[in-house]
Amino acid sequence: MARHGYGFSRKSTKNADRFFSGLFKVGASMASAYAKEAKRQQREQARQVAAYNRFLEQQEREELRQIKQHEMAMRRAEREREKAERESERAAKLQAKLEEQKRVEEDIASIEDNNYLWTNVHGFINQIVTLDDANEVLAKCDYEQNNNIKDGYFKTAYPIDTQARQTAQKEAEKKYNVEAAQKEVNTVKMENAALVFNEPEPTKHDIESDLEAEAKEMISAFLPWKQSRLRREYVNNHLESRFDEAFNEWSKKRDEYLGKKKELNDLAETKKKELDELIKTKGNYIQSRATELFEQEIKAWEAERDEFYESLRQSMQNLIDGDKNYVIAAISSLFPDEELPMEYFVDFTYEEEKGKVMVDLDLPEIEDLPDKKIILTPTGKKSIRIKGQTDLRSDYANCVFGLSMYVASAIFNISLKVNEVEISAFTQRKEANSAVVTDQYVFIVNYTRDLFSSIDFSRLSSVQIMDFFQHHFNMTKSFDMKQIDLSTAFDKMDKFIPADYQTFISTLPLQPERPDPRTIMQKPTDTVIEDQTPETQDDIDMTHLDPLFEDAARLIVSNQSGSTSLIQRKFAIGYNRAGRLMDQLEKAGIVGKAMGSSPREVLVKDESSLIRIFTKIILGPLI
Repeated sequence: MARHGYGFSRKSTKNADRFFSGLFKVGASMASAYAKEAKRQQREQARQVAAYNRFLEQQEREELRQIKQHEMAMRRAEREREKAERESERAAKLQAKLEEQKRVEEDIASIEDNNYLWTNVHGFINQIVTLDDANEVLAKCDYEQNNNIKDGYFKTAYPIDTQARQTAQKEAEKKYNVEAAQKEVNTVKMENAALVFNEPEPTKHDIESDLEAEAKEMISAFLPWKQSRLRREYVNNHLESRFDEAFNEWSKKRDEYLGKKKELNDLAETKKKELDELIKTKGNYIQSRATELFEQEIKAWEAERDEFYESLRQSMQNLIDGDKNYVIAAISSLFPDEELPMEYFVDFTYEEEKGKVMVDLDLPEIEDLPDKKIILTPTGKKSIRIKGQTDLRSDYANCVFGLSMYVASAIFNISLKVNEVEISAFTQRKEANSAVVTDQYVFIVNYTRDLFSSIDFSRLSSVQIMDFFQHHFNMTKSFDMKQIDLSTAFDKMDKFIPADYQTFISTLPLQPERPDPRTIMQKPTDTVIEDQTPETQDDIDMTHLDPLFEDAARLIVSNQSGSTSLIQRKFAIGYNRAGRLMDQLEKAGIVGKAMGSSPREVLVKDESSLIRIFTKIILGPLI
C-alpha cells in the first residue's frame, strides 16, 4: 500500500481529509450559528432596550397625563369651590336682604301702629252712656233674669250634662270595677271551654282484643289445637271481669268530668249574675250621680248669673244716682289705662252740686312721641323718614287733645250726674332762661255731656273737635303749643265762642247709616260682625275720605283679605268706622261687593296698582 504524506496511505489520507473537511464544516456551521445567535441576542437586546425605552416613555407620558389630570381636577375643584363660595355668598346676601326687608317691614308696621295709637287717642272713646241706655239695661236685666234668657248680657253658656256625666263616669270606674268582674267571667268560661272529656267508652271487642294479645304472650303449647283452645279459654274466663273493671274506671272518670263541668257552669252563671248586677249598679250610680252633679252646675250657673245681674244693676244704679264717694272712688280706679301707650297722670276734684269734675292732666312729653314716619316713594314702596318739627308738633297736638277727650269720656261714663269735665293740661318743660324743669300748662278745655255725646269722633281729628268746646290754648300755625297763664286762661276760655257742631256736621257728606253694635256693658270681643253693603254706593263722597283710608287700603292689599274685622283689629277702631272705610274701599275699586259674612274679594293685587288708584282719587276733581 502506497504511503501518502505523513506516512498515511492515500485512502487514509482521503478519509482524514474528509474528516477534517467535515470537521471544518461543523466548525463553520457552529461559528455561523454562534454568529447568528450573537446577532439574534444583539437584536433581542436591542429590542428589549427599545421596549424598555418605550416603557419608560409610556410611563413618563402616563405620569404626565396623570399630572395633567390632577391639575385639571384641582382647577375644576377650585372652580367648584369658588362657585360654591359665590353661591353661598349670594345666598347669604339674599338671606340678609330678606331679613333686612322683613325687619324693615316689621319696623314700618310698628311705626305705623305707634303713630296711630299716639295720634288717634280719641279713636278709643267709647259710646257715652245716657239715662235711656241705663234704664234699658236695667229693664233688660229684669227681663232676661225673669225669663231665663240664655243669650243676653250674661255670656256664660248654660251648662250641659256632658261634663257631669264624664265626672260621674270617672267616679264609677273607680268605685265599681266592672273590668275585673268581666275578666273573672271570661276566665271561668275559658276554663270551662278548655275542660273536655275525650276518652271513648270501652267495648267488649276492645277488651277481647287486649286479652287475645295477652294470651299470645302468656300461653304456648306443643300441639297447635291445644294452644288455640287454651288461649280461647283464657279470653273467655277473663272477658267479663276485665270489661266490668274498664267500664267502671271509665264511668268514674266521666262522672268526675261531668261534676267539674257542672261546677264550672254554676260558677260561670254566678259570676255572670254578679257582673250584670255590678253593671246595673254602676249604670244607676252614673245616672243618679250625673243628675246630682248637673243640678249642682245649674245651681252654680244660676248663682253666677244672679250675681252678674245684681252687679250689673248696681253698676247701672251707681251710674244713675251714684253719690260723691262713689264717683271719686270710681274715677280714682280708672287711670292710668293700659290701653294707651303713653304715660299720663290724672288729679281731680269733684263738685257734686254742679256735677262738674275738674281735672289736672299731666300730659306725656313730646319727646316720647314716635319720631319716625312712613312715606310712599315714587316707586310705590314704603320708606322710613325722621319726622320734622312741624310733624312732631302736629302729632303731639292731636295726641294731647285726644287724650283729654279720652279722659273726659271715661269720667262721663262713671255717673250721669257728671255734666261737665274741665281739664287743665300741663307738661314738664325747661324754663327759657334756665335749665330748671317746671310744670307748664298748655291748654284748658271744658267738655259738656250733651255735646260730647253727640260728637262723631271717627270723622274728625282731635284738633278739629276742640273748636266745638270752650277752650283756651296758644298754638302757632306750626302747631307749637305755648305756655298759657292760668290766672287769665279761665277768663279767656269763658269768652271763647265755640263753633256750632250741628252746623259744621251738616256741611260734611252724608254717611250711610249703620247699626251700632256697641251697647252698655256689652261690647263685642271674640265675635265681630262682618261688613254689610249699604243700599247704594252713590251716597259715598270720595272727596272726604277717612284719614285711615290709605293705611286701610295698604293693609287690605298686603294681606289680600277684604275683612272689616281685620281693619277693626289693626287700627283699634269701632265697627261703624271700619264699615265706612270698607265702603270707601269698594267705591274706589279696591275691594269687591260684600258677600254675607265672608271677606270681600281684593281687586288690587299690588301696591303699584294701588298708587295709581290713590293718584286717580286725588286728581279726580281736576280731571
